[in-house]
Amino acid sequence: MSGRFYLFIVIVASWITFSGTAHASLMAYYPFEDFARDATGHGYDGAPKNGVTHGIQGHSGSAYWFDGIDDYIELPIVIDQNDLPSITIGAWVKFGIESTSPQGVNSSGAHWSLMTRGGIIPTFLAQQGRWTFVAAAYDKLTGTVTLYVDGKSMTFPGVLDLGPGPMRLGAREGLSTHFLGAMDDVFIFIDEALTPEELDKIRTQGINPMPLP
Repeated sequence: MSGRFYLFIVIVASWITFSGTAHASLMAYYPFEDFARDATGHGYDGAPKNGVTHGIQGHSGSAYWFDGIDDYIELPIVIDQNDLPSITIGAWVKFGIESTSPQGVNSSGAHWSLMTRGGIIPTFLAQQGRWTFVAAAYDKLTGTVTLYVDGKSMTFPGVLDLGPGPMRLGAREGLSTHFLGAMDDVFIFIDEALTPEELDKIRTQGINPMPLP
């Protein structure tokens, strides 16, 4: 099983327009059109490491390709693991031989799996070589984690295992495993566990990170 894609968050609020509804929780958004720049304007720009390749055809526009050996993108984002807030993280992912998707979700064997503090939970079948919309939402109030994959969702009791250190796309600090495949349109919502209905709107309509007037 190759590397895991982990996100580490600090709490920041912003306003965006999303399917006609205002949300105050989009912390960072990486469409990868302007390399790894954070499109929200919050300044959480990524730093590509070890030659991760930009400019391949993505789900929409450009994407990054990770070689599964040492590629990753480091983000200046850290979260207090002792007080994990509600959080939603997702992306469009196209994995290679065997790889991972956002927020402690990985394509273990032939299934998408949730990484929780209680262990790995296998869920939906994963398909190699196609763009898949994957997101994980942790609801602090209910103590549950929801995995959303291309319009389907499963919810389990538990807490997401985000691991130590600063956020890295395509790798986890302290582990030698790395992501093999492509990523596009990575998003992070803080203090909000998006519902499957809201995630379906992102999947079909995308995200507009422009601030409300």
